[in-house]
Amino acid sequence: MISKPHPAFGYVIFRTYMLAGETLNDDLMTNNVMVVSQQTTPTDHGKSGNTGKQYIFYILSGKHEYKNKETGETHTFSRGYCSLEQGLPVGSYDAKFLESGDFLCFNTHAANKDKPLPPLEVFKLESGKSTTLPKDTKLFLAEGLLTIDETTVPSMKQIKVVNEDKIATAVSDCYGLIFKN
Repeated sequence: MISKPHPAFGYVIFRTYMLAGETLNDDLMTNNVMVVSQQTTPTDHGKSGNTGKQYIFYILSGKHEYKNKETGETHTFSRGYCSLEQGLPVGSYDAKFLESGDFLCFNTHAANKDKPLPPLEVFKLESGKSTTLPKDTKLFLAEGLLTIDETTVPSMKQIKVVNEDKIATAVSDCYGLIFKN
């Protein structure tokens, strides 16, 4: 596992790369076991792991499988999945990393010093498509290339729209988080 921190509008987001079959031990998982203690919704990011802290994860590549230890129900997620859109039900899960890949982890511990997560919105834009980013938008671009005013912005960047609305065009499939605060 390789995890790298990135600044995101006063917070720190981690991009983590894992090999298929690798075992994860961190604040959220012990030997690939994760406990979800509160349902995740777009307005309440849920709680997970040993610490009970809030978290969000966003798969940028690869495939993850989460099997509920009590019910046997399996959830499989791949590129583009974000827990803001669909969190895991409350329970204890065995996690498997079926394919090597990377994901974002945004949580309320470690580098974020126990401050609450801000209101967020998932950003997805398919290659070749355009959208308007309104004035005052704060977008953390996690994956892809985005062109704004003839400037191409690479991934893992903070984008703040300052003076006026901007048209953004995806050069490749783009994934990110919009900070609503």
